[in-house]
Amino acid sequence: MKKAGAGLLVFLFALSTSVMAQLINPAQKKETQVKKLEVIEPTSIKLNQTEVYVFYNPGIFADAKEGYKLVATILPENATSKEVVWESSDPAIVEVSKDGYLTPLKYGSVMVTATARANGIKAQCRVYVQRRNEPFGNTSSHLNNSGYLAVQNDWIYFANPSDNMSLYKMKLDGSERKKLSQYSAKYINVIGNQVYYQANNAWIHKIDIYGENTKVLNPNQVAVFLMATPKKIFYLSLDPNGRYAIYYVDPEGMERGIIDWNWPRHIAKIFGDGDRFIFFDSTQSLYRRYKLNTSQWSEPDIIYESILNDFVLEMVPSGVPNSVDYFTYAYIIDPVMNAIKKVGPIADKEKRKTQVLFASPNQSAIERIAEAEEWLFYCKGKDLNKIKKDGSQNQVIYNNLPEGEHFIYPVRISNQPNDLWIYVYTQGGGKYSLFKIRQNGMDRIPL
Repeated sequence: MKKAGAGLLVFLFALSTSVMAQLINPAQKKETQVKKLEVIEPTSIKLNQTEVYVFYNPGIFADAKEGYKLVATILPENATSKEVVWESSDPAIVEVSKDGYLTPLKYGSVMVTATARANGIKAQCRVYVQRRNEPFGNTSSHLNNSGYLAVQNDWIYFANPSDNMSLYKMKLDGSERKKLSQYSAKYINVIGNQVYYQANNAWIHKIDIYGENTKVLNPNQVAVFLMATPKKIFYLSLDPNGRYAIYYVDPEGMERGIIDWNWPRHIAKIFGDGDRFIFFDSTQSLYRRYKLNTSQWSEPDIIYESILNDFVLEMVPSGVPNSVDYFTYAYIIDPVMNAIKKVGPIADKEKRKTQVLFASPNQSAIERIAEAEEWLFYCKGKDLNKIKKDGSQNQVIYNNLPEGEHFIYPVRISNQPNDLWIYVYTQGGGKYSLFKIRQNGMDRIPL
């Protein structure tokens, strides 16, 4: 039989050996005390967009650049590392920052790649650099026709009559149709990444071209007409005297105000940038005013004083204003003569004159007018017509318009001569319809 003291001695020796080992190497632990750190690898990257447009407008003094922020989401959500490395296939066209912001430098397209630093998995986005609409978000021709349609580069933004006139977009060829908003849309303006429009015949909504980030810019005022510029959105609303006057709001909805002319009558339509305006009032006359300095305006210049039903303005070819105007000529409908008249030059009062291009006093009333390139387009009875701006080649394009009120929008689809199309909305019986037809009268297509 072993002595108890000998066993105790063996135990103490073993214990002291273990303690000494840990004192010599503190990192040494029993296997049951060691817990390995679990690394969860990324399995995928999701980008907020797979196709993006950024905008670059060269300027005389400075270039206008409108970028976009790409956002990469690494999955699964509990991945150990969520660090992303961004890369542009051509940094001379588009730069991408370390947090995914895209800066356009010249026209073209690139592929932007987001790579997970942990294991190299990738996601890509095609980025196009294009020119944004300037100086206005839509043409005077389109806005005078209630602005149900606007064009920017290869996209059409439009009120869809098949879906209660909700805001949609589609490519010029009619493909890639997408709903942007549930609200009915009117006076549509597009500038770069933003669409501004009158929603439900009352509110100015701002939404991006992807159908996201909606904001109401006039929550306390009903707007009856609007036109957008890159810096301000101008609209008509009732002033404290109960007359429709010109108001403005900045694109973020922060700065609001009124252009306080104290005009004695309702203003019905406006075109301008805040320093100069052409406007139409309740006397059915056409005027222009421009700023003399920061606080004073010119006296009203009457462009056309007789009663007119409708008008359209021709813009200077470069889109850059001369000393006081963006526009060269006005084309008006005279309801007394049932005529189309040309008035101008707008900016030169001394040389300004009125010319009758076409009159049909004993025929159906001329209902609507639009302009594009060298042509004017107008509706008369059931006929859709065109006439050159010099008064020549007056002809019928289509002779079976649906019953109702018509709104016409010329849109060039390509550089082919006959690829100028006329989009025709008809409002009748509480419903809208839409078709397009080539300017030579061929290929009528319901939309």
